[in-house]
Amino acid sequence: MLIENLMDFGLSEKDARVYLALLELEVATANETAKQAGVNRSSTYVVLESLKKRGFVHMSADKNIKHYVATSPELLLQLAKKRVEKQDGVITMLENIMPDLKALNKGTKHKPKVFVYEGRNNVEALYYKELSALKPGSNFKSYEDMAEIDKYMPGFIEKDSIERKKKHVLLYSINPNTVANQEIMKKYKYLGSEEINQLIPVENFNFSKTPISLAIYEDGVSFYGLQESFAIVIKQKEIADTIRNIFNLAWEESKRLNQYKVPGRDKILTK
Repeated sequence: MLIENLMDFGLSEKDARVYLALLELEVATANETAKQAGVNRSSTYVVLESLKKRGFVHMSADKNIKHYVATSPELLLQLAKKRVEKQDGVITMLENIMPDLKALNKGTKHKPKVFVYEGRNNVEALYYKELSALKPGSNFKSYEDMAEIDKYMPGFIEKDSIERKKKHVLLYSINPNTVANQEIMKKYKYLGSEEINQLIPVENFNFSKTPISLAIYEDGVSFYGLQESFAIVIKQKEIADTIRNIFNLAWEESKRLNQYKVPGRDKILTK
């Protein structure tokens, strides 16, 4: 049944068998995947490379042996929504089979899971996936240039504000003090979302030399290279806690360096 559903989504039968096998195995070599999927080894290599190019499969960080990792089922839903005008029935189908897909992905391994995303569409889909996954009443922390994100993904500021406002999610963000970012801070205030932003001197922390954004969530961290269209996601709570502690130290210094306060936000900036 799952194979037929994924074939409706646009995968071939072999594609679906390999993806489901890899989803169940979590991390596996091509040989292990072939055995689980019931597909011959030579075909499995071809299918894995094809799935990788389309964003359904990613390589793990282990350089000694090639290990493959299936893209999280939630990303399939995001990709389906981008094609909603052509495939109205796909979204409903994926929502219906999501429990079955998640049941295969047991998440039992203790080692960090590392995912690499390449291509503008995949990076943008990841942004919105992590935004939609935020828990009500939670918070997350970021070190980024919001103006670059706004340029890379027009409309993201509004969507970010609406989603966080709906869930009462608080954002702690360190940004370079530029006119563009000052305008974005005013836009956030106008939209009514909850965030504490520190705008630090550009000459002290030159983001343009290292245009990598950092986002810290409850159980993982994400690094985004927007100009090069790639993202690296590390899923492990211990790593997230360590990076969060480092961010907290930087946050205390950023409060001293903060050069700009959004009118009406002085009180929240003193927290």
